[in-house]
Amino acid sequence: PPQYTLSQLAIKDQHEHKFLESIDNWCNHRPLLLLALHLTGGDVFEFGCGDGSTSHLRKYCEANNRRFRSFESNEVWAIKCGSEFVKNWDDDMLYWPCSVAFVDHAPGEHRHIAVKRLAEFADIIVAHDAELYGAGNYQYDKVIPLFKYKLGYNLTGGGAGCIALSNKIDLEKFKGLKLGNHQFDL
Repeated sequence: PPQYTLSQLAIKDQHEHKFLESIDNWCNHRPLLLLALHLTGGDVFEFGCGDGSTSHLRKYCEANNRRFRSFESNEVWAIKCGSEFVKNWDDDMLYWPCSVAFVDHAPGEHRHIAVKRLAEFADIIVAHDAELYGAGNYQYDKVIPLFKYKLGYNLTGGGAGCIALSNKIDLEKFKGLKLGNHQFDL
């Protein structure tokens, strides 16, 4: 398939170039995040902050009058990114209704647990490091079957991959389209 931009997918956004610039194999979550933001309209939660996501999400949410909450268990990174410090990822106070939840926290072994808990709350969950044969033990295979709609990005292209999951919004209609260096798949 030819290369598409979100504008050609009937999504016009002033932030598109910022989400898609400087995408390397470790920032491949940004195309799926941008798509998820455009398919929803409410609160955005980030589980695990970082240079590749937090500032992008914060600026987008501020410009679009959406509430953004970022959570981080590493106190140094929480301060650096202006995120809320979290001592325990199993704290019930983290799991509330939201439009988009981005899961990218440490320890990676907890990510599938967070995705499972968010399944009833989030319209779309974007989970980072979902590449096949990745270095981490994220165990996404345990939770992917819980979702009706699935969309992957860079699952086999080397570097970090990403997956978007939903029981409410049809993500699969974007399969086969290319955005950035990789094709949406799964």
